[in-house]
Amino acid sequence: ETLTANDEGKYTIPAAKITGTALTVNVEKTEKSALTIDVSEYIDLNGKIMWLVKAAGTVSEGKVLAYDGSAMFWSEKYNAYSFLVVSTNTEEQMKTEAAGKIAEADAEKTELAYNFDVNLSGQVDINDAQLTYDMYNAKYEDFDTVSMHKFLEADVNGDGIVNVQDSTAVVTEILK
Repeated sequence: ETLTANDEGKYTIPAAKITGTALTVNVEKTEKSALTIDVSEYIDLNGKIMWLVKAAGTVSEGKVLAYDGSAMFWSEKYNAYSFLVVSTNTEEQMKTEAAGKIAEADAEKTELAYNFDVNLSGQVDINDAQLTYDMYNAKYEDFDTVSMHKFLEADVNGDGIVNVQDSTAVVTEILK
């Protein structure tokens, strides 16, 4: 029989298993896999930077990676979980910060589609190209008006930054 840890990480042997005879407990400890964390500039926001934080590595079944308690988004293009942070910190400061804030969490895995539907309206149209244009021109400097999910979907070419190439790719997709 396999025991499962409770919320505090403790295991309880059922009373029915304690019969007075010898009890054998096998403990298998697996090494926690190291995560590879990468931080890069995603969008320049006129004095602040929107940083793309990517984390790759083995994650326990049923878990996702989270940044400071918020679930990260899975990206097939990056082959990593991704998250955006707006900060005045340097790249090195962000790498140090990210390493301390990324951990496994219980949450549903949200995968980025990169299907040119940047505004997540269900259809690809000129509004997706306009939103992408507005993003890299720093019209939105936080996630109050435009969600992080939409910002991440805007990197339609998967190069790790949002710029005119992404907006052009959306227009090209519309014209197909």
